[in-house]
Amino acid sequence: IVGPNGSGKSTLAGIMAGGLVPTTGVADLDGIPVSKWQRGDGIPPIGYMPDEPALIEGSVHDNIARFADSSLISVARAAMRAGVHETMQSLGSAYDTAVGPQGTGLALRERRAVALARAMHGEPKIVVLDEPEIGLDGASLRRLLAVLKDLKTAGVGLVIATQDPRLLVLTDNILVLNQGAVQAFGPAEDVMRSIHGQKSGAVQDQAGVQ
Repeated sequence: IVGPNGSGKSTLAGIMAGGLVPTTGVADLDGIPVSKWQRGDGIPPIGYMPDEPALIEGSVHDNIARFADSSLISVARAAMRAGVHETMQSLGSAYDTAVGPQGTGLALRERRAVALARAMHGEPKIVVLDEPEIGLDGASLRRLLAVLKDLKTAGVGLVIATQDPRLLVLTDNILVLNQGAVQAFGPAEDVMRSIHGQKSGAVQDQAGVQ
């Protein structure tokens, strides 16, 4: 999902992950609202990392496990799958590190690492990520790309809301949003070709005016 700031990327990602309930229309999974799947018994079928890593007072372990009764192994496995196990291990008390209200006590990079591991916990079949590249340096971004490639190879469905073209190498389809409306959707190569063509045409028009 791509588009300028304010185009609706985060809203759509939240609806697809069940974090937001649409006021019009529906977002269903097998005929049941996604929000009900996500709030039902057991582990949610969709992993979700919002652009703002919403953490709750407790521990890193608690937040990754969504405060469910989960073993350290399952939590660590999720962090390994997300490529952030080393980050968790580097914290003062590792997975037992205390998290304050709204994630206080952790740096933004660490809060986002916890949120990414939480999205992977329970090995969901669909993972929705909202701008997962925020705050990552070159090495960290390459690690994220490797993680996402492995997930895709394993058959996990990925939905990525982003403004970073480097993540588009992973995509099969691209949805372009503009002011909350779908501007384009289709195979990644076709959409990218269309976007580049529009930009080229705009440059030629500007040159003609000059």
